[in-house]
Amino acid sequence: MCLGGEFNNSTITMNYKLFFLIIVIFPFAIIIFLEDDNLDYKNTRKIFSSQRRISLINHTSIAKKNLYIKEAISNLTNNKDIINIGTVAYEMNKLEKNYRLPYNWGGDIKNFKKGFDCTGFIHGIMYYLGFNSYLKRFNTFSLYKKLLYDKNFHLIYVSKNNSLNSFDIKNLKIGDIVIWPSGIKDAKNLPNGKIFGHIGVVSYIEKDGIPYVTHYVRSKAYNNIDIFPIKGPGINTLKADKFISLKQRGILNIFRFENSR
Repeated sequence: MCLGGEFNNSTITMNYKLFFLIIVIFPFAIIIFLEDDNLDYKNTRKIFSSQRRISLINHTSIAKKNLYIKEAISNLTNNKDIINIGTVAYEMNKLEKNYRLPYNWGGDIKNFKKGFDCTGFIHGIMYYLGFNSYLKRFNTFSLYKKLLYDKNFHLIYVSKNNSLNSFDIKNLKIGDIVIWPSGIKDAKNLPNGKIFGHIGVVSYIEKDGIPYVTHYVRSKAYNNIDIFPIKGPGINTLKADKFISLKQRGILNIFRFENSR
């Protein structure tokens, strides 16, 4: 009986010790685990924050791009000037020093990519001029197809059916859209991987009838012929004949808004 009692007492004592160790050590183990997990979380947040800051270097606010277009339209409205795609593009070139948004492939009014590309620039203006179906992202080929089936626009010239040499540049009007749907040079308006077409809009006509085109571009080849002081990639304006000769790629198409005819 005594031996059994001693055995039971020692067993109980050992159980108390184990229980005590569990009570004391387990919470510390949890704290250490959570702290370690929290450290991982903090490190992960730091990594993601760093990556996010790096990615934002090539981004700008959507509001800034939209404000750029809206300010140009507002200026023309206040001055009671003619408002169309071309005059807005020209006014934006005047305002370029206030925004300095560079060329960025894929940039338009809906995304955070810094600046515009050539089509994002044009269809962004169109959207704010009331062409509501031009909000979504277009490349040159898809914008060409959109214009082709838009009853508001008329295809007034296509080099596939006409000799470029016989084209009279003075027939252009402010607001005319000059577009090469793709970079194909085999008389087919078809995309080939990336769309290497281009687009601009007639934005200004001199008293002697010489038209100018405004466009968004990556190349620095226009520095000496851009009529505005800010040079380099981005928005620029040049004589239409120079624009066509420098950017000739594939089939040239010119669209005119119906009310302009």
